[in-house]
Amino acid sequence: MYKFMLMTVTILAANLMSGFISTAILRYYKLNFSPKIATMIGMAVLVLFLYPLFRYLNSWMNTLSKKLMKTGKKLIGPKIGALIMFTIILTILYFGYLKLWFSN
Repeated sequence: MYKFMLMTVTILAANLMSGFISTAILRYYKLNFSPKIATMIGMAVLVLFLYPLFRYLNSWMNTLSKKLMKTGKKLIGPKIGALIMFTIILTILYFGYLKLWFSN
């Protein structure tokens, strides 16, 4: 169950970050470059950002999950603490996606 929660949060967080990055890049470069150049720049920046993220993601997420589980165990207990931390992180991600997809 912990692996499912961790993988869910990881996928959503990585996608959210890449969405914010691509939106910011395209917003700037669309005004200053042709669509072909802006697309190439956007793709290059995403690769430069996502490559290290995916390369080190497993070790980062293992470290983060250990810290979160330790915090959750101290507060309430292992299973309920993990569920509460998962819910908090999902709520934060929800508002991030809400801003990315529906803000002007």
